[in-house]
Amino acid sequence: MNVRDSICVGIFWTLLQLSYGQSMAPLPAPEGPSNDDQSTDPALFCLISLLNAGKAIDQGIAYVLLFVALAITHLFRLISFVR
Repeated sequence: MNVRDSICVGIFWTLLQLSYGQSMAPLPAPEGPSNDDQSTDPALFCLISLLNAGKAIDQGIAYVLLFVALAITHLFRLISFVR
């Protein structure tokens, strides 16, 4: 095993250990109108649902930006390879 292989194994092992870190907690269930309380506004329930969905939307935007950065990186590599 040469030095390059040792470095690759070390990096892979480090990334594997980082994957055991703290995971995200699940979102709490939205509090909707109950049968006992008739005064709860349905618009409030909709607003609470949208606020809970905001984290998923942020994560989706982050994935799109990550994909765009990856595409740009590959385009630069392709351009430098053609030259």
